[in-house]
Amino acid sequence: DCQGYNITFGVGNTQAYGIVNNGGFDNITIRNCKIYNGNATVEINQNPIHFSYTAAGTHNNTIKNNTLHVNNHASSAYAAGFFGVSFSNFTGNNLTVNSTGNTYGITLQISQNNTLENNTFFLTASTTITHAIRLFQNSSNNRIINNSITVNGTDNAYGIYVEADNNTLL
Repeated sequence: DCQGYNITFGVGNTQAYGIVNNGGFDNITIRNCKIYNGNATVEINQNPIHFSYTAAGTHNNTIKNNTLHVNNHASSAYAAGFFGVSFSNFTGNNLTVNSTGNTYGITLQISQNNTLENNTFFLTASTTITHAIRLFQNSSNNRIINNSITVNGTDNAYGIYVEADNNTLL
């Protein structure tokens, strides 16, 4: 529990994450954090939360009541990336992403049985792809409930973008 404290990451010109789970650890809770990238001029991906795919995946995580903010010039930017995540809850978070590259609020890839509920998304991009919630590559049985979404993009701008998904409740 961050108890409202800030996490500032990526102050240099390098790829960086605020909180990362590359080890497939289960039962992770991220709560009451304010996570910001520190260098808006960087042209490398800097993402507040990143759970990376492992053979076993990661399960039963809770991401709740956080503020995630990305402001950069990378080719691709997202506030939260979940790759191989299942049975997890992403609830009551505020996500802001401003980027000149492809812009995503939450990306779910190979992720099943998750709940995204009562989150607020505000995305602004000067690019061809802007998605607040992106589900792709075998992400199924997810629930997307009562989220507030604002997307400002030049083209291909969607609140929820579903690609190759089954049985998701919107």
